[in-house]
Amino acid sequence: VFGIGLTEDLKKNIGVQKRLAFTALGALIAIYAIPTSITSLDIHLLNQLLSIALISTLFTCFAMTGLANAYNIIDGFHGLSSMIAIITLGAILYIAFKQNDLVIFKLSLCMLAAIAGFFLWNYPRGLIFLGDGGAYLIGFWIALLSILLVERNAAVSPWFALTINIYPIFETLFSIYRRLIHQNK
Repeated sequence: VFGIGLTEDLKKNIGVQKRLAFTALGALIAIYAIPTSITSLDIHLLNQLLSIALISTLFTCFAMTGLANAYNIIDGFHGLSSMIAIITLGAILYIAFKQNDLVIFKLSLCMLAAIAGFFLWNYPRGLIFLGDGGAYLIGFWIALLSILLVERNAAVSPWFALTINIYPIFETLFSIYRRLIHQNK
């Protein structure tokens, strides 16, 4: 996922469809290598659908690809993407701590520290952006940690993952709406 984003940053000739395809491929690799997937949304009918492995895998792949792309969409507004990532990772970090999930805690802390360093270097003028590589990596990382936190800890609601990621998701939906309705694209 980072590789395709970095390639786009350097060459500026990788189309959106190709980046999304590589991100989806990265999600599929993560789903099978870790293994993890979204198996519950706390809605009975949807839980029945997600009990089917293929549907669960496709939905998880869609969610991870979508969130990685969402962070790329919000990158560019003077630290917005990195600050949203810090807040989101802070929430994941806190819940992982409360659930005594050391793996999620460490993975969240490492990425949070890296982004905080970037944010401080970039403050206050917003001189550099994360770029596609950074934004895709952060979004993918947060998507994976959100899924893992819910799947590894029964006390954590699937709605927690949606709640902490709602801003990038909403911004993406609003961008789609704006392009379809107002720009006729």
